[in-house]
Amino acid sequence: MNKSILSASDFHYHDDSCISTALNFRSLVETLRPDILVIGEVFDPWKSPWAKILQTETHRIMEDMCKRRWLDRKETIYIRGNHDWSAKPDYLHYTELVNRYQYEDILFMHGWEFYIDWFLIHPFAFWIADHKPEWMCPIYNCLYGRRKSPRELKKHDTRADWTKQIGWAHLKVQDYAIKHRVRMVVQHSHCPTPFNGIFADDGDWEDSMSYILVRGDKIELCYL
Repeated sequence: MNKSILSASDFHYHDDSCISTALNFRSLVETLRPDILVIGEVFDPWKSPWAKILQTETHRIMEDMCKRRWLDRKETIYIRGNHDWSAKPDYLHYTELVNRYQYEDILFMHGWEFYIDWFLIHPFAFWIADHKPEWMCPIYNCLYGRRKSPRELKKHDTRADWTKQIGWAHLKVQDYAIKHRVRMVVQHSHCPTPFNGIFADDGDWEDSMSYILVRGDKIELCYL
C-alpha cells in the first residue's frame, strides 16, 4: 500500500460547544497529511437541525480542513452513519459522501449494520431521522438512557468502553471480514479497538479522541 490513510469518526458536532476538538482534529490532519482521510458521523442532526449545523463555526472549521486537502490534491471520504444518514453531498464540500469505502483490501464502514438493534429498526429510525429528527434523541434516551454530553465525558480506552453488545457486533464484523476477504476498519461503537489482523475500530472524537492510521501494511490505533 503506497497511500497513507487516517480514519476517525463519531464527532457528533451539532453546535459550537466542541470547537476546540474540531481545531485539534484539523491540526492533527494537517500535521500528518494523510493521502486519504476517512471521516464518519461528523455531524448530528438528531441534536440540531441541519440548517443550524451548517451555520456553525465548527462546520466552517471542518469544511476549511477539507478544502485545504482538496487544494493539496488529497482525498477526503465522508462515511455517513446512523445519526447523519440524512447528510447530502453539499453539506460538507470537498468530500466524497459514501455509505462505505474500500481501498485495496481495507474496507471502511460505519458499523451500525452489525448491531442487531439498528439492523432491525433502521428503516423506521431513518424515516424518523429524515422527517422528525428532533424525536430521535428522546426516543434514544427512552430506550438506552440519557447519553452524556461531551463536556461530561472523560477520555476512554477500549476497556472503559467495551460492552457485550459491542463485543458481539465486533465478532460479526470479523465474520464479515473473513467471508469477504478484507481487512476492516469500523466506527459507531465509540470503543477504540486495536487491529487484530482482521479488523479495528477507530473509536470516537467525543471522549476517546482516537483514530486509525494506515501506513504501508501497518494499521495502528492512535490517540490525540
